[in-house]
Amino acid sequence: MAMTILMKISSVVCCPFEVSRVYKGSFTTLLELLLLISPLVAQAQFTYTTNADNTLTITGYTGDGGAVTIPTNIEGLTVTSIGFEAFIDKTTVTSVTFPGSVTSAGYGAFEGCYWLTSVTMSDSLTKIADLMFNMCLNLTNAPIPPSVTSIGEDAFDGTALSTLTIPTNVTSIGAGAFCDCTALTNAVLYGITTLGDYALSACTSLESVTLPATITEIIGNPFGYCPSLTEVFFMGNGPVLLSGMPDSGEPFSDNPNVTVYYLPGTSNWTFLTDVTGVKTVLWNPLIQTGNGNFGVQNNQFGFDITGTPAIPIVVEASTNLANPVWSALTNVTLTNGLFHFSEPLQAGSPTRYYRIGSP
Repeated sequence: MAMTILMKISSVVCCPFEVSRVYKGSFTTLLELLLLISPLVAQAQFTYTTNADNTLTITGYTGDGGAVTIPTNIEGLTVTSIGFEAFIDKTTVTSVTFPGSVTSAGYGAFEGCYWLTSVTMSDSLTKIADLMFNMCLNLTNAPIPPSVTSIGEDAFDGTALSTLTIPTNVTSIGAGAFCDCTALTNAVLYGITTLGDYALSACTSLESVTLPATITEIIGNPFGYCPSLTEVFFMGNGPVLLSGMPDSGEPFSDNPNVTVYYLPGTSNWTFLTDVTGVKTVLWNPLIQTGNGNFGVQNNQFGFDITGTPAIPIVVEASTNLANPVWSALTNVTLTNGLFHFSEPLQAGSPTRYYRIGSP
């Protein structure tokens, strides 16, 4: 959950917002073989080239489809990359698993794999290239590894992702990266500094976006044609630079019902309002521990939550903080700036933690 306030029963701990195709086909012709920089070899389901460092790049797939696991080694050499459009238009492929040895994948590597539903990428992958999963219309499961530092243009354009969490090492998301992800409802972008033009445009089901404290630049209209977008949560200051805009209000010009929520102690919100015309609201829920409503009453543990009227919150609980699993207990708005939360005492849970987050 994006914006959070954390609380143990015996104390309150606050932590803000813890909250153009050049080569296609299954087989190469003799002419194509001669044109390659290094010899192209067929090994079972894969074609590949040998790199200067005696590692391999997968350049094509000739198998029957279904669940595909890319090998770590072929004939004693390590597979380290997936090449330019290596799997393009392989509509029979339903899932792909990368070996840990793969550190890069090329432009359009899986473009047009319409029946691809799941991808397990390598924890060694550092970049998701332009058009890498473009038009993979049934791709619902593609966790982005923490090793990735950038996501290219149109990388996931047209996929079926419903939720999106960007790892903190990712600093940039290219133009149109998640365009036309019509099933996407929630996006949490931790760590990015730049959000590209149309990055999440035409995500018609997108309701909520969380932007990290690191963001300084919003380019063009990243949320264009997102009619369901109503909540944008900023973890830090309002971005100083809003570049590439034909008119000053473009970043939220297609989102008339959007509200930007910001944390106490942050700044630049007058600037954001003046430039974009967006409504900005302080997100400041606070658990009250000093009144008579805090504690155990009638076999229920409860507390009051106060804050700016009508801000959205979710109350979650966990039994430990070392390996926390948070469960959502209630999702409400602070009507008149006040909400009383309570739940029955939990037998078998000697310690129980609560936190407040943004939905």
